[in-house]
Amino acid sequence: MNKINYILIFLFLLAINSFGQGLDQTIVKTIGKEKMFLHFSTPVLLAGETLFYKAYCLERNNELSSISRIAFIELINEKLEVVVRQKIKLKNGHGYGDIFISTDVPSGNYKLLAYTQWMKNWGINVFFQSDISIINPFRSDQNTVLLSSENHSLTDTVDIINSDSKNNYGNISAMQININKKKFLKRDKVLLQLNAKNPELINGYFSILVHKKNDFNIPTNNTPAQFSNSEVASHSRNIFFIPEMRGELICGRISSTRPQTVVNQKKVVLSIPGDNTFLEMASTDENGKFCFNLSENHSRTEVLLQVLGSKKDDYSIELFQENNIDYSSLTFGKFIINPKMKESILKRSIHNQIENAYYGIKPDTIKVQEKQLPFYGINGTIYELNDYTRFPSFKETLVEIINNVWVSKKGEDHYSLVVEGINQVYNTGAYQPLVIVDGIVIQNLNSLMSYNANKIKSITVIREKYIVGSHIFEGVLDIVTFDNDYAKNVSIIDADKIILNTIVPTKKYFKQAYNKVTSQNSKHIPDYRYQLLWEPELNFSSSTQTLEFYTSDVSGNFEINIVGFTKSGKPIEITETFVVE
Repeated sequence: MNKINYILIFLFLLAINSFGQGLDQTIVKTIGKEKMFLHFSTPVLLAGETLFYKAYCLERNNELSSISRIAFIELINEKLEVVVRQKIKLKNGHGYGDIFISTDVPSGNYKLLAYTQWMKNWGINVFFQSDISIINPFRSDQNTVLLSSENHSLTDTVDIINSDSKNNYGNISAMQININKKKFLKRDKVLLQLNAKNPELINGYFSILVHKKNDFNIPTNNTPAQFSNSEVASHSRNIFFIPEMRGELICGRISSTRPQTVVNQKKVVLSIPGDNTFLEMASTDENGKFCFNLSENHSRTEVLLQVLGSKKDDYSIELFQENNIDYSSLTFGKFIINPKMKESILKRSIHNQIENAYYGIKPDTIKVQEKQLPFYGINGTIYELNDYTRFPSFKETLVEIINNVWVSKKGEDHYSLVVEGINQVYNTGAYQPLVIVDGIVIQNLNSLMSYNANKIKSITVIREKYIVGSHIFEGVLDIVTFDNDYAKNVSIIDADKIILNTIVPTKKYFKQAYNKVTSQNSKHIPDYRYQLLWEPELNFSSSTQTLEFYTSDVSGNFEINIVGFTKSGKPIEITETFVVE
């Protein structure tokens, strides 16, 4: 077993036993520290626009981090309220996502934050921070961004930022951008050839943004080079946040609602309605605390938690809050609009509304994840009930169709199931089978027995003993309904419904193309894109990379911005400009 596996085991055990305790500096030295950098699309947004971002997480020697698998992205307003909070998956120390600015978000100055749970041990000052300004022309209250009489000394002009082409990589010219021309017509094809002049760029991680330059005076964002040279301060907090080294951590506590009911060594089950690929179990400590490590992707916001072997009314379940962060030290930039910006804002807002109206034919797509096997694998007998004579109830179906499973009844209303194991002469009843319906663990079988079997698509029987965590089950029954809606139709489920902030799904972003076929079909469709290209996963497998994109119906000065880090952690930022006439 290697060192990282020892750390994982140690931290997972520590997760349950160290809430509220200090962080051992030995752990910090062993694991190391992290810091985050965001490459994002623009510091000034209008309501209805989308902020695109790529997150880079680095550790020792500025190499991409192997510590955390989850990153948090937040947008905070000047009242220190969390307006948007997202979780993204980090793979090899990087990940990406986007934030749509709805018309409910008022005009104002905001702070964009990025961090990992491990970074919370050093406080908010080590988080990535950048100022974001939002203009919402659909709301009447613009006081936070309007130029008042007290601010008459502020600039009353609107300038286009005039930045020349730059290439930042220490003193090394690492990458060259060759563009087919410097001036383009509307809906024109742009060809980029990127030449990696330094071999360290090969197998590095980069993102490229092509967008119209802002018509406002705005401060320069942090550069990758500035970020790379920054240091993480020493730990000074009393609370220990463990790193999410395998996936998403969900921790909480059970409390007894009845006298003399123990909370120690109870099994807490987490399941996702409608998903039979996912099942987790955790044991509580003497204080009823538990922790799940969700290594698999899940897209559902609703999960069910229940205490195994107990009724729902015996315990209450609560999850610990994730956003236990002190934002009081944040300071906000003061972006101010003035009357001379009116025309620019109005034009951009109209263009944005038109683009949103045509989003249905220019959609981003969510990358489809590979189909996952059920959590118990493939070793089971599947009964597709449409292949058999249908019986009214689940109980009758078990009796008449399903082999090696028996129904047992104790008293008037307590049902249980018995699964005969493979090569098993006699089932002693020491272990109960695990019964799953549409991904939900079912403990009280009474309602299931009378459930309408015409709604059931299939029943899978696993006859081997199945171990979840430290708990042994005598086989598995996996029942799938046609509509995956058992939880909606049956109210007698011994579980608490919990709403999670799920991980942002990975997208493939729309790229407009014009050729002989598409140009004819789309010539009547307006194209007011201010962002011509966003590719968050730009990689060099060889020394030359060729990209193409098309200009829109928007004229002006445009900027190509490439940001990223080499595999050894050296920062890269290259900028080039062109004009659309």
